[in-house]
Amino acid sequence: MALPPEFHELAKKVNNWGRWGPEDERGTLNLITDEVVARAAAGVRSGRRFSLALPLSEQGPMMGNAA
Repeated sequence: MALPPEFHELAKKVNNWGRWGPEDERGTLNLITDEVVARAAAGVRSGRRFSLALPLSEQGPMMGNAA
């Protein structure tokens, strides 16, 4: 299935490939600076944690994309 031209245009706009130089191995993780972590930590109201994991199985989460 061919992708529409709009998809390729958007992909070019949001592409971070090479943004931090040819030797970079962290990619978008470079955006998580000490300042960003401190700001996020300041928003903590409780110490509770919860999982953001998604089960990967034949039942999901990618439904209806069979070839």
